[in-house]
Amino acid sequence: MEGQKLNDRYLIIKQIGKGGMGKVYQAKDERLGRNVAIKVMYDNLKEDEEFVRRFIQEAKALAKISHPHVIQVYNVDSADKTSYIVLELMKGPTLRQKLDEQGKIHYKETISIISKVLKGLSKAHQFGIIHRDIKPHNIMLGMDGRWKLMDLGASKWLTSFSDLTNSVGIIGTVQYFSPEQAQGKQVGIPSDLYSVGIVLYEMLTGQLPFQANEKIAIALKHVTEPVPDPQEFNPDLPDELCRVLLKLLEKDPSKRYRSGEELMVYLEKSVLKRKKDVRKEEIKKSIQIKQKEELNKANPPFIPVWKRKGIWIGGIFSIFLLATGYFILTTTSEAESALNQEQKSIQNILERSLRKMEQMKGIQLEIDEQRQLGNSLEKTQQANVVLQGNQLFVMFARSEIAEHMEGSTCYRGKINDSEWLATKVCMSSIYRNYHPKELLLKSKPYIRKMLKKEQDDTYIIQMKLNEEDHFYPLIDKYWEMREVKPMMVEKCSLHINIEIDKSDLQVKEVDMNLNVKHKNKNWLSNWFGLSRFSSIQAKTYTKVVGIGSIRSSN
Repeated sequence: MEGQKLNDRYLIIKQIGKGGMGKVYQAKDERLGRNVAIKVMYDNLKEDEEFVRRFIQEAKALAKISHPHVIQVYNVDSADKTSYIVLELMKGPTLRQKLDEQGKIHYKETISIISKVLKGLSKAHQFGIIHRDIKPHNIMLGMDGRWKLMDLGASKWLTSFSDLTNSVGIIGTVQYFSPEQAQGKQVGIPSDLYSVGIVLYEMLTGQLPFQANEKIAIALKHVTEPVPDPQEFNPDLPDELCRVLLKLLEKDPSKRYRSGEELMVYLEKSVLKRKKDVRKEEIKKSIQIKQKEELNKANPPFIPVWKRKGIWIGGIFSIFLLATGYFILTTTSEAESALNQEQKSIQNILERSLRKMEQMKGIQLEIDEQRQLGNSLEKTQQANVVLQGNQLFVMFARSEIAEHMEGSTCYRGKINDSEWLATKVCMSSIYRNYHPKELLLKSKPYIRKMLKKEQDDTYIIQMKLNEEDHFYPLIDKYWEMREVKPMMVEKCSLHINIEIDKSDLQVKEVDMNLNVKHKNKNWLSNWFGLSRFSSIQAKTYTKVVGIGSIRSSN
């Protein structure tokens, strides 16, 4: 659409994004002389009355709200039977992009950002609007430097008798669902606040509280499993802030905070209490030191002459003992210190390589997988993968079809086609977890199991693990691990080779071999369906081609 003019007013400049209902373009409002964003509905959806209704609903929901922390809607119109919404142009990044680049965010900055979001959300709640899809992808930095809430396409009117949940299925993103949302129940303000709590948890700890390979498994965890202690992942979090967070994530909606305003009060109190506690501790220590100094001045200790000599003699004897002890320690633990030095060297290489990858905006991978499940035929799969921020592009070998994920939205189409269709099932989503960065992060607890070899220009880091090493968390999100049942494992091994370039410390290749033998089936395993296959053999070879970037499919 670049270069087109809508209704002789809005000049389309370029595409800047896409969502579940339409593409987003930067445009020039020639009547008012300002840059705007225009969301244009997909052509294949304009005949779908339900999608048109939701598209227009987003415009109405946004138009009702005028708040500095909610994206502003300027106009809603149609051209050639295609509906579009004219919106405030955002600067970015999204909170999702900030988390991907930064990991966890300091609690003070986190509370500052969440407080802004809560102000905008509270305004929506005042108008009887429930967002229902609060997540980092829908929080973005505006041109004015303010964090703003976006995408009310899934919102619901509290005063309406029609329930979108019943008409088009459960709406929202499963990682940020409330328990009542996951169960398909009626949702209200507490549901939105629970989703804010999940975002808050991810910002403070750098990870989501509930994770699994399948969406249904994540939904069940929201309903049944307790929230992991956030201080396990970030010990520096204030106790009071953790109490606020856990109350926000109560399973029972009636036990959560009643409004965004109430939550803001408690978040601010948690920071103030932290400041007061730290200040009290500092004052207490200062007073104790001062009292001790004054006491020593008033009553200096008396030391007899013979004791002074004794101290001098004892000092010489202590130095002798220390020197002797040092000699004994250095001679008896020489082999152990050499091993520790190797581990430290490996750790240093991995950390430096990790920092290099974190600086890359995008990465391109070639992935080759072979799997044999029980007595079935061996399966092979090759894919060319590009990961960039929250985007994923996958092209399978010997196929014209490719997939492009942006956040949780997936599009599928042929490489040379101009229009790709949104799809609910994304076959390639699992490749988000194949980034070598993820493997390096998860491998830290296994440093003692690593060996280092050197070739001319390459470090080779080797890991050889078995069932006693509990390696499942290391590769739990790979294809082959879907069929591994830890409770039924009799014997297993995992061998990983990571090749790292000596010159720039970039990961070159990752070679992984997995062998699993399940215990013989019995009535218990048959009853619970614990294992479908007696054995699993899998090889995954990942080659880092270089820096990758994802361009629009148009």
